[in-house]
Amino acid sequence: MILLLPSAAILIAILLHAVACRLPLPFGSVVRFVMVGSVCGLVAVVVMITEYGLTADVAGATLAYAFAAELYLFLFTMTLGSVSANILALLSRAPASPTDIDNFYDDRLMAALRIERLLATGLAQEHGGIISLTPKGGLVARLFALLRTAFGHRGVD
Repeated sequence: MILLLPSAAILIAILLHAVACRLPLPFGSVVRFVMVGSVCGLVAVVVMITEYGLTADVAGATLAYAFAAELYLFLFTMTLGSVSANILALLSRAPASPTDIDNFYDDRLMAALRIERLLATGLAQEHGGIISLTPKGGLVARLFALLRTAFGHRGVD
């Protein structure tokens, strides 16, 4: 019974995220979910503690909400930038030849879309046709380099 509250909270968070993604806000879609999801989760935790007290059931329900939020965010970001997901969406509209798919995923177009996202999220900036990292972008780049090293991945050559 206690799981009804975090279940309702995650559904509300997802619906509010859908609304927030359609509003002209200065934040990216992931930040929008983190904001909405945090508020919904916090409200759910406060209500559960008020109703049931600090119990193991409340802790478990809180962890269930956190897991559901992380799963949603993972799936959302995976489909946002996934080449395979985008090809599936393209093919769902109409059959396409390998040439059509290659044209859809022209290297320049793929780079342009990614650069557009970096500029929109404030990780990069453009001055006089030159693109460089913002301080926030530099921090993220250092974090990625640290994670690559930790996971044993090769760096960008």
